Amino acid sequence: EQLAEVAARASWRTALAAVVASFTSYLLISTALLLIGRTMGLRKVPAPTFLAVSLVSLSLNHVVSFGVAGYAARVLLLRRGGEAPGTVLAASLLHSYLTTLLMVLLLPLGLGVVVVSGAVPPAGQAALEVATAVSLLAAIGMTMALVSRRTRLALLGIVGRLGRLLPSAAAGVERTMIDVDIGLATAARSLKDRPRAAFAPVALAILD
Repeated sequence: EQLAEVAARASWRTALAAVVASFTSYLLISTALLLIGRTMGLRKVPAPTFLAVSLVSLSLNHVVSFGVAGYAARVLLLRRGGEAPGTVLAASLLHSYLTTLLMVLLLPLGLGVVVVSGAVPPAGQAALEVATAVSLLAAIGMTMALVSRRTRLALLGIVGRLGRLLPSAAAGVERTMIDVDIGLATAARSLKDRPRAAFAPVALAILD
């Protein structure tokens, strides 16, 4: 009954605009992933296939929480095309880093607007402050992992030790962690040698 009421009152023109906006968002993210992947040497899978895989994995991320399913699907499907799983994961992590960095830059501004407007009760304001702090810490941690190999190896070592809890997957996890290290190191060198290579993915993230 509630669905029928919503359908009767819905503005379908607005709903169509929302669908178009959502698809545009997915397309911008997929293109950013493609550009980052190409920079990191993911060139075996044709661009249309890469974009299709990215769209599928992004859709899955919005259906299943925490993004693990989408990342796994992206790695699996691109690996079938001959791409190194660790490099695929590293490209995804680099894109997440750029997006998180933009979100961290936006959060203080948004929090300031909310606090000044006084539209949120104290409990909600505290939650927003915690979210800002967590995002800031995540960006700092990802930056350290990108530029410091010692930090990166320490974090990957923790993941590797967790992987050993699953004997059947331990070898695959260890190989993937090595690939991730190589991929992130390659990304760091690429950004250092060619900082302009980050402009297009960042611009796409801003548009998204």
